[in-house]
Amino acid sequence: MNARTSRLSAVLLALFFLVTNIHISSRRLFWFDELCTLKIIQLPDLATLWQVQNSFRADSAPTAYLLLVRLFYQLTGQDEFAVRLLSALAVTVALLVIFDCARRLLDGLHGLLAMCVLCLSFALPFGYEGRAYALVVLFTSLALWLWLHTAADSKRAAGAFGALIFLDVSMHFYAVLALVPFALWTVSRWRTGQRPPLKLAAGIAGMLCALVLCIQQMIGMRQFGAPAVAPPTLAALTDVYAKLYPAGPFVLAVFAILACLFRTAAKPVEEGERLCWMFLAIPLAGFAVAEAVTHSFYPRYLITAIPGISVAFVCLASRYLPQKASAALLVCVAGLAIGKQVSNARNPETLEPSSGGSQQLATRQGLWAEETLAREGKTAIVANFAHATALAYYSKRPALYITYAGDSGTYFCRFMGDVCWNLEGMKRHGNELAALYPTDRFLKDMIEAGWQPAVRMTEPLVVYFSPRAYSTSSR
Repeated sequence: MNARTSRLSAVLLALFFLVTNIHISSRRLFWFDELCTLKIIQLPDLATLWQVQNSFRADSAPTAYLLLVRLFYQLTGQDEFAVRLLSALAVTVALLVIFDCARRLLDGLHGLLAMCVLCLSFALPFGYEGRAYALVVLFTSLALWLWLHTAADSKRAAGAFGALIFLDVSMHFYAVLALVPFALWTVSRWRTGQRPPLKLAAGIAGMLCALVLCIQQMIGMRQFGAPAVAPPTLAALTDVYAKLYPAGPFVLAVFAILACLFRTAAKPVEEGERLCWMFLAIPLAGFAVAEAVTHSFYPRYLITAIPGISVAFVCLASRYLPQKASAALLVCVAGLAIGKQVSNARNPETLEPSSGGSQQLATRQGLWAEETLAREGKTAIVANFAHATALAYYSKRPALYITYAGDSGTYFCRFMGDVCWNLEGMKRHGNELAALYPTDRFLKDMIEAGWQPAVRMTEPLVVYFSPRAYSTSSR
């Protein structure tokens, strides 16, 4: 494959994913995390945004990310879709950067393969979600490209690398992990008396500057009791690589088959590939950070690993496979990536957020049931805090939706304000309540408070309450 053909193919492939991501974005409902972002960027001025970001009502993303999204939101005429459009554009550019990164290390065919491997990763779905992760992938990809394809002693390249790490960490706190592979590679080549590479020093400086910018928000989140989620466990650690690349076992199986069919002597590992394999250490470092500091270990927090691992795999393939076998692998991986994206584009309403459970389905079902519940005299619909937020956003009767304090916890109740009712409030309005997908805890508390639940409908699951003749609370 000549250079011109590979570049044209890369552009067409990137445009395909851009168009389909935009289509998918336009057909999906916003979910809780995205609605929090929209709420913050729609504040009247920057001073208010800064004040809110340092309070218990802060969005979990760094303030710098919200400022960037707010700017894009303003430039696009205050269109809510701008939040997702920014992510779609970021993933598209990241694909082209990864293509060029692998093309310069190897050739155009393997550049296309690297793009397709990235498309099969955990990163692509963030191209149709309004969160920071697509930008994290973009800035990490650019940082990798700069490290590999610019002079080691270039001050301009070092400055640009530091700026990219600054932007990376400013988009998400866990992006500090992007420095791990570069630090490990430097340590592996360390010789006594050597100075650290300019790029690494600049990257550390960029990271520190970003943390200084975010420190007030981080302190505020800890002070106001932001809950820790997804605790680190050995099971989560051993499972994380498969979650980063859901199709990884299949791709590895195809690679192994081709390697056996087309026997060839493996070429030696080059330094570029060696650095890219260091990105496999990011989940290990993330686990250590979660154990020591954050107590949260979500796979999406480790998304900085994906650009390097994608390039590392195609380097491995190039060392073991001849060109014809690599082309066959490309056809297989590209077909799988494109087929999966086409399937998603045909059924965008079924795509749930990576950490949001069944929010899309629950929101659509709740909106469908709303008219019936209102007609039957229900003045309050109880749902969990995430569903209640989305339902209130899309509903013609937003005041209907409340959440139960016993399920939501102190932090989310402070965030949601007067729509978070305690058990006393639920008891006072029992006849007027409809519970949408109620939790076992809520049902148990209502029963003990003297209210008998009865299923009104099953899809969605809606429960009504009526007074009981005998209450355990009256003993």
